[in-house]
Amino acid sequence: MHEFRITFFHRNGSVCPSEHRIADPQEPQPPDCPGRLSRFMARCTCGDWQLPSSRQAHARHRYDDHLARTGTDRATTALRPAAPPGATTSNDIVTVGQLTWLLAQFDPSLPVRLALNPLWPMVSALQCATLADADGHLAVYLTEGQQLDPLPPQAIAALGWNAVP
Repeated sequence: MHEFRITFFHRNGSVCPSEHRIADPQEPQPPDCPGRLSRFMARCTCGDWQLPSSRQAHARHRYDDHLARTGTDRATTALRPAAPPGATTSNDIVTVGQLTWLLAQFDPSLPVRLALNPLWPMVSALQCATLADADGHLAVYLTEGQQLDPLPPQAIAALGWNAVP
């Protein structure tokens, strides 16, 4: 199985955990973080490919070359990164930080789609609202936007859903 993974490093060479990722350069770094390097190590879980890089788009392009050399169809390849910090399962995303961490591992030009309803799998755009509850606590709500297309069979399989007969 082929999956694309990225590992970031501190300036001292130690692995920089994802919770150290600083979205805003003006934010203070965690006290135990000596600073993240701009370079990272991209690798495939098959163990036959890795690339030190500083640009995710370049690393993903080289990963595509690796897939082509191994005869692997990109459409059947999982691009799911490891679970974000604090997730209760490999699929649970419950905070904005976890969602940001997850999406930061992908090319920013990739489309974002919402897959819904395993019994009638469709692809939709996203809509977003930020609301405060009675106590003033904010939450971000993502919901189904415009319905776009049927969910491709490869995505149905990657999500572990059964196709409708």
